[in-house]
Amino acid sequence: MSFLVFLCFALIISLSSGADTISANQSLTGDETIISKGGKFELGFFKAGNSSNYYIGMWYKQVSSNPPIVWVANRETPISDRFSSTLKVKDGNLVLLNESNAIVWSTNIIPNPTSLPASVALLDDGNLVLKYGSSSSSPVWQSFENPTHAFLPGVVDVSMPPIPQTVMSFIDDSEDVPLRFSIGSGDSQCASY
Repeated sequence: MSFLVFLCFALIISLSSGADTISANQSLTGDETIISKGGKFELGFFKAGNSSNYYIGMWYKQVSSNPPIVWVANRETPISDRFSSTLKVKDGNLVLLNESNAIVWSTNIIPNPTSLPASVALLDDGNLVLKYGSSSSSPVWQSFENPTHAFLPGVVDVSMPPIPQTVMSFIDDSEDVPLRFSIGSGDSQCASY
């Protein structure tokens, strides 16, 4: 019994002290975050503006006062209680479960049929990656291919075929609704709306 208590305590300490990975047996809730190895980016729950709702997002760790949010998972499905909600790896996907244990956001990847363990890592370039198997494997999902409202340096790799991408301004300080400004790219074109 004491070993089980120690194991649970060690898991909580590892997440709150800045681990950069969420494995299949781990989750984030409340004030817990993961931090990229070099300490550049942090992922966790946050409030936007005057909103009473919470989001899962990524921000610059080294900016102490009002760090800019650079990526948001559940921008259209906020949650009301971060302590009763959980971000975890489930069935080969990164998912956000709300207070009712319903999935409100997911990477929506068809799980790998080989049943390799899935994990999520926050990299120092600001890319959140979902991988199956070893840490050297290629990501099956990454935030760089799923931008929300900001392009970070390195998002567009000219050696790769163009991936249509659109970013849309997040929310204003008074309402929980996405604003109506966006910019997108695809097929060597760029358009703003």
